[in-house]
Amino acid sequence: MTTAEMIGPASTGALVQWLGAPRGIALDAFSFLLSALPVSLIRKPETVKTSHEDSWNWHELSAGYRETFAHPILRAMAWRAATVSFFFGFFSTLYVLYAIRELQFTPLILGFVVTLGGIGAFFGSVFAHRIGERLSEARRWSARRSSRDFCCC
Repeated sequence: MTTAEMIGPASTGALVQWLGAPRGIALDAFSFLLSALPVSLIRKPETVKTSHEDSWNWHELSAGYRETFAHPILRAMAWRAATVSFFFGFFSTLYVLYAIRELQFTPLILGFVVTLGGIGAFFGSVFAHRIGERLSEARRWSARRSSRDFCCC
């Protein structure tokens, strides 16, 4: 996802800045048509999996919900996922409106700002493990040091 976030917003912003939003959307739709052409040329039929079970097994679905909401950690994770998904819809819409209306960003600048976020996410994913190890080492060192400093032996 970070690769798409590093390349997509900047190129989209430049495209909208250069051509305008309606033409940019039309060009995006045309690119989907171009990508559909090679897919339509695939002639190998897919194998169909035959299933003897009903595709909607309500018993398994309700058992999964019962198990999830009976466990305190899974219940918290499920509620967190639901609320993040719901409120991120507001955020992602209002973020663009705020940047363009209040901060007076052009589409090009907004695209580059989002791209910088993608670049930050990329480097964060690359260095997260090392940073985590360093922080845990620092905490261990700090805990050992503070216990020696306050030892009354």
